[in-house]
Amino acid sequence: MQRRSGVAKIQNLSGGVGDSLASKKVLHELRRGACVWILGVKYEFPKVNEEWKKGCDDINSEIEREDETNGDGSRRDAIGDAGEVGTTAQAWAEVCEELFWDVKSRIWIMYRQNFEPLGKNGLETDVGWGCTLRSGQMMLAQALCFLRLGRAWRLRHLSFGDMSDQAEDEDDTVLDLTGEILEMLEMFFDKADNRSMFSLHQIFRRTAQALNLHARPGQWLGPAAVSQLLAEALNSCQDLGLRGCVLSDMGGGAPTLSSKILSHQSAKQMGQSMDNAWVAPGAGLEITMPILIFIPLVLGIDGLNEAYIPQLRAVLSWKWTVGFVGGTGGSSVYVIGTSHTGAPILMDPHTVKKAAVGYEDASSFFDADARVLEWSELDSSLCLGFLCQHWDDVECLCQCFLDLQREVPHAPLAYVCEDREPLPHHKLQEHGASVSMALDGSSSCIPPPLEDEDWQLL
Repeated sequence: MQRRSGVAKIQNLSGGVGDSLASKKVLHELRRGACVWILGVKYEFPKVNEEWKKGCDDINSEIEREDETNGDGSRRDAIGDAGEVGTTAQAWAEVCEELFWDVKSRIWIMYRQNFEPLGKNGLETDVGWGCTLRSGQMMLAQALCFLRLGRAWRLRHLSFGDMSDQAEDEDDTVLDLTGEILEMLEMFFDKADNRSMFSLHQIFRRTAQALNLHARPGQWLGPAAVSQLLAEALNSCQDLGLRGCVLSDMGGGAPTLSSKILSHQSAKQMGQSMDNAWVAPGAGLEITMPILIFIPLVLGIDGLNEAYIPQLRAVLSWKWTVGFVGGTGGSSVYVIGTSHTGAPILMDPHTVKKAAVGYEDASSFFDADARVLEWSELDSSLCLGFLCQHWDDVECLCQCFLDLQREVPHAPLAYVCEDREPLPHHKLQEHGASVSMALDGSSSCIPPPLEDEDWQLL
């Protein structure tokens, strides 16, 4: 099979809400030199001159002509053409390739139909009511993927099917990797099996009852309720090696964040005594396991308050982010990064596919398109997610939120207790944390504080 270039591959992504990250318009703008963030990873595109822009336009035209072939009848390879225009073209195409595989490797969970009856009404689809749950499942799935396989894992190393049918001389690492990802995907299959502990069936059967929430199949839920359900589902699975913790404030305001509060809240939601909670090193105990932190927020009254947008951009560049569950026009989406213009990049669950019930359906989790939306189109209700695997992650995350709080004291995303030793700057750099730099590295991404009368009271 002939290898397609990153440019060609990324152009094949299409469909969904908003403009495609792979649209001609976006690709053309990227040639001016810009960067894209996907779940804490930066993709920086080199700036190209007018001559190369024309060359790339020619390449794109060649890609569009499906009947274009080489002399031997084979399909023309765009990367070879790009190489003729110069090394900048090659570098630009390589970034496209890397970005394509990162987006393609994000786990996409969407509406399903024809699954086994759910609830008293025997619902067989979640179309029209389950989008927030599906967005929450995506955020949880990314966290589990990062925890088990690492942030660098990519779909191109994956082959679906029965592992027993693989050739004996295949690399053992690939076989182990395939088993790991399939085992993780099974947790989200659309069935009531105990191994599918994060299916809608299990969430409503066990989790909603345990929390005494009046949530039932067929009822639309907001990000705050979904965060409670997913955290409870995580904490009921003791052998996963990951616990969930919801940090929230009454009414969706900015919660207070600190390592001590995380420790107490996590232990409380796990139903454990403080002897088993996370505590700071030196206080007598060590970290017991990684934690997925949910922070549900309401950032506006009639829509997303634009004063919060720079902070949300900064958060999506942090190492620990697993994105956030948001919405547009009352329909939930999963935001995974920011585009070259700083606009949110999202995955949309509003596609209907048949229920995933076995490994043969695994490929349906990797067929997503990244879309670009305007911040003004997002709703004010959302839920941030952060995966902290070590104690240093917790400390650095608190420090980054504290820096945001100091930059925008009138409306921070979270308040941080300041009775703590600030982390050295080099410690933050080691963990990939950056608060004060814009996404393009040119200037501060946090605006100067506005006057009191310019802010909305939430």
